[in-house]
Amino acid sequence: YKVQINGEIRSNEILILSQSYHSGWLAFNLDTKRIIKDHFVVNNWSNGWILLANTQPLLPNTYILFFWPQYLQYLGFGFYLIILLFWLRAKSRK
Repeated sequence: YKVQINGEIRSNEILILSQSYHSGWLAFNLDTKRIIKDHFVVNNWSNGWILLANTQPLLPNTYILFFWPQYLQYLGFGFYLIILLFWLRAKSRK
């Protein structure tokens, strides 16, 4: 997910993602190039991050929210395809 916040972010603002909580969700600030580490449960089930106050309130803040275990699944599919291709290649040489 890509979230852009225009305007001022005061201290202790909360960014909420209405997906079930999992520690694998990460929030990354594209402007400061930092991962937001304050990840916690909101309303007993969703994800929340505490956003720090922005030093330049006139500029938009852009955040990327992603579920990193999903990328492990993609990596597994990639390995599966590579193994399948090697197996088919070895089988065709016989």
